[in-house]
Amino acid sequence: MDFNLGSVLSVVIVEGSIVEQLPEFCRKIEKCLDYWMNFVDKQRSEHYYLNYYTAEQIVYLCSQLTQQNVAKIEDQVLMMLSFVKPNCTASDLRQIWHTLQYEILTKPQEQNEEIEFQTFVIVPTSELGDTDFANEMDSLSLVVRANGVQIFYQIWNAYMKDMTTYLPHILDIHSLGRLLELLANKEEDSEEDESDEDISDDDTRHLILRQLPKGLAAGNPNLIVCPHNEVLTSCISIYMSCEAESLPTYDEVLLCNSSTSYEQVELFFRRCLSQGYRGQKIYTLLYGDLLTYDVSSKVENFFQRRKMQSRKDYRLVLICSSEREHAYLPSAFSQYRLHMVPQEPLDGIERYLHKHYVVPADQCSAAAVFKDRLRVGVVSSKRAGVG
Repeated sequence: MDFNLGSVLSVVIVEGSIVEQLPEFCRKIEKCLDYWMNFVDKQRSEHYYLNYYTAEQIVYLCSQLTQQNVAKIEDQVLMMLSFVKPNCTASDLRQIWHTLQYEILTKPQEQNEEIEFQTFVIVPTSELGDTDFANEMDSLSLVVRANGVQIFYQIWNAYMKDMTTYLPHILDIHSLGRLLELLANKEEDSEEDESDEDISDDDTRHLILRQLPKGLAAGNPNLIVCPHNEVLTSCISIYMSCEAESLPTYDEVLLCNSSTSYEQVELFFRRCLSQGYRGQKIYTLLYGDLLTYDVSSKVENFFQRRKMQSRKDYRLVLICSSEREHAYLPSAFSQYRLHMVPQEPLDGIERYLHKHYVVPADQCSAAAVFKDRLRVGVVSSKRAGVG
């Protein structure tokens, strides 16, 4: 088996009957997969902004944010980074990249200790020869002396302890997490150094500080069950409790359906329960009753595992349809059900949305050609086929 790591050391040859050796080798790979999942879980717990991205997106960012690409970064990468730093530019990224490289050079020991939590597959030193001699060799040297499955073990150990040696052209996940953190806090730090200069109220780095409506509690899930056609208005009514803040951001609200994956819901819960954001957001999950049984079961288990380690003041709201209130998720969180449904008058909701959708007159925008300078509108027709 060749792991395509650009070295003959990545080729693992196991002698014997394939019927006997292949299942055993697959079990060893599955064991390493479990170790890797634990490692990623640890990284997501310690680096808050990794939870803005799926595993596939993280792999893509790690392949793009490299020494070779940072000088000429793709627009879609900047768009993805704008999730953590609005209006992220290539200049912002290059500045943060150099800051990260300086940290890596000046704090290498701290970075190594960060990865040492991993439970590595241990190869008995008796199988590798003299113990003192084995201790003096680095991981790559051990790979040279190993054979068969031992080579696979040592490839794994060497990769986990020093990922850049095996994949030098890809950013490791720990460094990506730190880069995202530096990027997210960049403008906040620069604002601290500014004097009393004019800063607009809609500054993109303004921290969101929401207040929960009366009847909802922080530090516990808030389950709201209402008619299906009132779910969206109930959601917006929650955010209207603090009209000065912006509309709910994309990372605060998750609309579920029968095809919503477990990974999407897990990342939503991680953003809600984890420390990392300095403001106070309200995280609202809508139509949780539409999640499949398998996804709902995993979500409940994840929440039970994480709640003891979560931040104490998290703000979580689950809004489900009364038509399916006996589905898995609302049943699992039934002990947190509220006996009230936030519901603002329709005209109040319209005024709230109108206020946030108007583009200020001092900003140049295409919204100037529309009524009231609104940046959102609906075009409809009584005739079919003219869209």
